Amino acid sequence: MQGFSIVLIAISLLLNPYVIQDAHNFVFRVSANIAPQPCSNGICVNQKQSLNGPQSIGISGGNDYFGNKDAIDSEGKIYGYDKQVLNNHDAYYSIVVVSTLSAGDRMRHAGSGADDLEGIVTLMKRADDFSRIDKCGFRMLISPKDCRRLFVYVANAGDSMEFAEQVATQILRLKNADQAHFIGVVGWPLSAPDGITGLRILTGKGIPVISSTASSDALSGLSPYFFRIVPPDSQQGPIAARYAEQQYPDSHTAIIFYDQQFPYSLTLSSAFAEEFTRHPNNSIIFEPYNQCPSCMKTNDDHINDITSKMTDAVGKMQRYSLIFFAGYSEDFSRFLSNLVPQLKNSPVISGDAQYDKKDFIAANSYDVYKNFSFSAFTHPAEWDGVNTKPDEVTAFETTYHSLYPTTAVDLPTENTILTYDAASVLFFAARNSSILAFQNIRSALAKIDQCHPFQAVSGSLAFAPDGNPYQKVILMLTVPSNGIVTLKSINQGNLLADPQFGC
Repeated sequence: MQGFSIVLIAISLLLNPYVIQDAHNFVFRVSANIAPQPCSNGICVNQKQSLNGPQSIGISGGNDYFGNKDAIDSEGKIYGYDKQVLNNHDAYYSIVVVSTLSAGDRMRHAGSGADDLEGIVTLMKRADDFSRIDKCGFRMLISPKDCRRLFVYVANAGDSMEFAEQVATQILRLKNADQAHFIGVVGWPLSAPDGITGLRILTGKGIPVISSTASSDALSGLSPYFFRIVPPDSQQGPIAARYAEQQYPDSHTAIIFYDQQFPYSLTLSSAFAEEFTRHPNNSIIFEPYNQCPSCMKTNDDHINDITSKMTDAVGKMQRYSLIFFAGYSEDFSRFLSNLVPQLKNSPVISGDAQYDKKDFIAANSYDVYKNFSFSAFTHPAEWDGVNTKPDEVTAFETTYHSLYPTTAVDLPTENTILTYDAASVLFFAARNSSILAFQNIRSALAKIDQCHPFQAVSGSLAFAPDGNPYQKVILMLTVPSNGIVTLKSINQGNLLADPQFGC
């Protein structure tokens, strides 16, 4: 049987670094104290030091874990499917998934990285289930004559993508070592400065990259080889601003907290402010934190900086002021937990980066979310009002729940669904390429346009010429006192991939 295998580089941090001498021959280092070993084929993991603790950086081939306690179960499942592919001598496509899986309590994005892997595992199980049924791989995405399996490489570029350049270099080596199977990169979840550098390295070599969650406008038109599943902040910010005006008509002053180190925070805060101040009675108070982007700060310093900005904002606020927080979830949970008394009853609105189950729990009490709403790009409840769900959505839900028994609190998150979609559409493009070449795969992705949309779990997906999705779904969510993330409204886009909506 012709096989089908995905290479996922889900950027991950390893507790026990190791090296792989060739694509499927593992050579382990027992201790992190052993000198770093070369990775001529790109597959290796080395220990790196950072202000927030040691991080294991690189690409894993499957026989070790990264140490992120929230991701251990998913990693084990990924490596189990990988071994099946190798043991069965199946042919495969390989892709790389890049995420944030650093281990340690002081890491800011570990929860999001774990959610990314859940999306990958769900896709791998779907492919495996269909292969067992009819020997024909991923039935939804793969033609009857192309029954290849899914193989996943997991990798870590650092908690804030600070080692993305190193990982990008490793991906180039892996590409050279796996030319018969490699089809591109999935993930790259943050719009961080180092992450953008890594993206330029990969796309500059003509490697297709599909980001699952990075939304900064700094990425728009980055390269003909860059695509993303989510709309840019220039669309997300105005929707959050209009929601603020509708829900809180007496609030004419918005205090905007934003992180000067990250393009995501900068473009989201700017987009919100521009839309909010279109109303002549509205005004903005900016409170930037991390005002020294080149300074080296621990996460504790980071939080102290946010707290001092809250105190500063109290002296400037007016009656009925609302807060817009344009930062990441770890910062935000600490922000809510340390709200000064004068701000505790103020409405709080934020962006999609808050969709992190771990950080909701870290805030200790869901009561702090009583006045909180945030924009997002997907939620399981978005399909509740649709009479007939697409097969792709039903298959995702069934497969996910078979892997991860859930309660109302533990439904698949935005990161899980969007990473699944990113990997799915890359497979689709590979299947529709007559020759396995990056240029052909890029062309297949570009053909997913308004007249030929792709049915993603997160809604209809069509790429614009700049790599952004055309009119992708944007939601507003809330977190009631029971801690269940709840859909408030669908503000843009179409759920069903029907050409008549845009062609």
